[in-house]
Amino acid sequence: MLTAPGGARVERILSRGAASPPDFWYEQGWDEFVFVVAGAAILGFPDGREQRMEAGGYAILPAGCRHRVAWTDPGRDTLWLAVHMPPA
Repeated sequence: MLTAPGGARVERILSRGAASPPDFWYEQGWDEFVFVVAGAAILGFPDGREQRMEAGGYAILPAGCRHRVAWTDPGRDTLWLAVHMPPA
């Protein structure tokens, strides 16, 4: 069970062959935990670093962490769970 003052929001995301636009960055005012349930994806970061994620992989993205979806598998669905924590 996840608990946090103010609550948390869990989002189910399904993608196939999707990516953020080249100049688009997510930059949120809250911490986020992303988990790949099925499929594969790559998260990109402004410093050029990439994090490949397969089923069972996860990332913890602190508030203010600029990131983008660089790639999701075009041959199969990628199912994500994203847990958005309330702003501190």
